[in-house]
Amino acid sequence: MNLKNLLSEFRRRNVFKVATVYAIVGWLLIQISDTVFPRLNFPDWTITFIIIMVAIGFPIALIFAWSFELTPDGIKKSEEVTPDKSITTETGIKLKHTIYAVLVLGLGYFIWESRFSRTQTTQSDVSVNSNVTEKLEISIAVLPFADLSEKGDQEWFSDGLTEEILNSLARLPELKVIARTSSFEFKGENKDIKAIAEKLGVDNIVEGSVRRIGDQLRLTAQLIRASDGFHLWSQTYNRTTNDLFEVQEDVAEKIASALDIYLDDERRDAMFETGTRNVEAFEAYLKGKQIFRDVHQRTSELTLWDGNVYFEKAMLLDNEFAQPAMNHMDAYSHVLIDGVSGRVVNDTNSVSREEARIGLFADLDFAIKHANNPNVSAVAKINRAFFALNWDRLPQLISDLENNDDYGNLNNDELIWLPEILLMTRHYDLLYSITEKSIVTDPMFTDSWRTLIEINIASGNYEKALDLIDQGDNNFTDDVFFRSKLTIFLLERNKEEVINLLHTRNNNSDFFKAYIEILDGNIVQAKESIERIEIPDDNYRSKFSLLYLYNEMGDTTNSRKIVQNIDSLPIGPAILGIFSFRTGNTILFDLDDTPFFKSKLQEAGVDVSQFKLLPSFSMEDEVSMTEK
Repeated sequence: MNLKNLLSEFRRRNVFKVATVYAIVGWLLIQISDTVFPRLNFPDWTITFIIIMVAIGFPIALIFAWSFELTPDGIKKSEEVTPDKSITTETGIKLKHTIYAVLVLGLGYFIWESRFSRTQTTQSDVSVNSNVTEKLEISIAVLPFADLSEKGDQEWFSDGLTEEILNSLARLPELKVIARTSSFEFKGENKDIKAIAEKLGVDNIVEGSVRRIGDQLRLTAQLIRASDGFHLWSQTYNRTTNDLFEVQEDVAEKIASALDIYLDDERRDAMFETGTRNVEAFEAYLKGKQIFRDVHQRTSELTLWDGNVYFEKAMLLDNEFAQPAMNHMDAYSHVLIDGVSGRVVNDTNSVSREEARIGLFADLDFAIKHANNPNVSAVAKINRAFFALNWDRLPQLISDLENNDDYGNLNNDELIWLPEILLMTRHYDLLYSITEKSIVTDPMFTDSWRTLIEINIASGNYEKALDLIDQGDNNFTDDVFFRSKLTIFLLERNKEEVINLLHTRNNNSDFFKAYIEILDGNIVQAKESIERIEIPDDNYRSKFSLLYLYNEMGDTTNSRKIVQNIDSLPIGPAILGIFSFRTGNTILFDLDDTPFFKSKLQEAGVDVSQFKLLPSFSMEDEVSMTEK
């Protein structure tokens, strides 16, 4: 049989059509397996097994098509079928229709896979736990680079460099990048890369080390695929600190390239917006931010003033560097709210309230003028209007922030008092969007969990709030959501749960003793406990907490005295606004006792008629007894 006759026989026996059908169906099977098997937690080898079986089956299918033929009497060997009995023409037509059908299926799968299966964002009903986060197309965590300097005193430098690489990658929309708090949770731990990746819900891990001796810098970085430990990219840099920006930009760019992300000049510029090109200013900023975080996380005896020394140096070295100003203002805001004796500021660098107010506005004005990111500028403007009591401007400023396409990319250091302001002005949807992404990319950041819980409490979704507390408790060892639990039980009027919860915190604290004594009906002892509570005159955060006790005792005189005192301050409405709205429409005082605050809420477009006073359990008990 010559070649021409052989090809003719191939066509007659439909071998080519069978090969086409098999190839398309085999490709579809492999693609679907690659998508579905990981979601079912099948091991990686199962996909490889499918590929091998499809490959082995291909020649078998061709041999079968050549050797056998479908007849009205069933399948027979080709040589046993006479030409007058053969129905290969009809079979060929059926195979042609089959080819069209599987091509349509293949095209449909390709469209679905390319448009929908790769990008999965969290829905409005957020559910995040310690082991599972929603996966975007490419997910990555940048672990803190190890400090290998001789004295081990350059941790602030290695941490800062790590964070800037992380921030650069986070500006790429194709990437889900785990934020600093969560990725730094594994600092100093010798855990398996795959275990860390599973905990953070990512596919790739970046790790490295920094060794600095004077101006000499040696940096090693590597990108690892978590599933099998394969190194997708690694490189060692021997440079000087003057090359710091070039090194961190090259690392971020090489990682993006290894992950097949295309960078044009515009996207490259967007990645590397550090806010300064002055190395000394950047180093001072990193030192200040390390202190800033340690103070807020209660891991340092230093105060915010110690961090401000470095922020001031950074702004002096680069008078257009906005980021330090956003951190620098926090000390002033805490003086206004907590007083000079507050833990994060202490009184070692005492400033008057008026000096703090002037300093706060100077920092915010600096940030507004020099911010290289519209979101940072928008948040600074909102905070300035809030503390300046220009609340009639808040609706428009908040709308401007919402109209920024990338407002969801605000990092946690840039929020300042934004969550409290959005709670106060009832912008729950906007705050939900910002917080939702923060939890997905930073599941170990407690403030985001707390904010999301408070949104649900304020919206009346107590069951959802408790569910989020349960999820968050999986991530944190301490009872960091105590206040949220107490608020929910108070609003649900669950006296038994309130008492049980207070007993868990009754560690010789006069505040919790007094609360329990009030609920037990021991008013005399409660008053004695309250008298022992020492609160500085200017610590309005702690004074506001006393409202819980006075409200439960029905002591409107002392309650009114506290809120009227705060309301009379030049910045009083801002202080009341920060603390008042974690309980939704039910608040701890009568707004008529705070006319200044009430008028400012109305300027901000808040419907003040919806608020009601939280009833005390003692009043409910009296009503219950009367009914009996």
